[in-house]
Amino acid sequence: MTTEIRLSDMEKDALTEMANIGAGNSTKPLSNILDSKIRLSLGSIDIVSLENNEKKTQASGESAVGLHTPILGAMSGHVVIMFAADNVEALSNLLRGKAQKAGSSMSDKEFLIEIGSILANSYTYALNQFLTLDIKCGKTNLIATSGESVIDIIYPELRKVVSAALLITTNFQIEKSNLQGNFALLLAIPSMESLLGKIRSMS
Repeated sequence: MTTEIRLSDMEKDALTEMANIGAGNSTKPLSNILDSKIRLSLGSIDIVSLENNEKKTQASGESAVGLHTPILGAMSGHVVIMFAADNVEALSNLLRGKAQKAGSSMSDKEFLIEIGSILANSYTYALNQFLTLDIKCGKTNLIATSGESVIDIIYPELRKVVSAALLITTNFQIEKSNLQGNFALLLAIPSMESLLGKIRSMS
């Protein structure tokens, strides 16, 4: 669902490129941990209304897990890494093997949250460097759903401060294991407008 706010094609391209930079930087630590290349592909970009409790994204009907990290500082929003539940189980098995070799005693949940925090911080670091921002990450949390969209669970938190938000998704696939997931950048509209202003000032 969209609001009366509309993005031009040039604005969509600029915001999508920014999200790709964040996602690209975010995959580097995961690629190093798993010793595997990670391919990125464009997901979607949209402005969603938060004015009521209507579901804004299409749930797949499958169980899913999201690693959700709030963005703090100059921007208001969230970085979310999402996997189907079966992909999370397979990823957990891969990560567990790496953790055991490294002598870590963390549980699967703790390890996933740690990975989510590393990826979210890498995402926002790239945006800070690219656009000279002053943003940082809050505490990463794990969200598990059963047939419901991970993003829809996060909307109520953002609704406390804004009535609409920008949602950009980027798909990724881990080559060696064929596992796949999504990065999502969810920004309050004032933060999106600040980003566009930063991008325009660079051109």
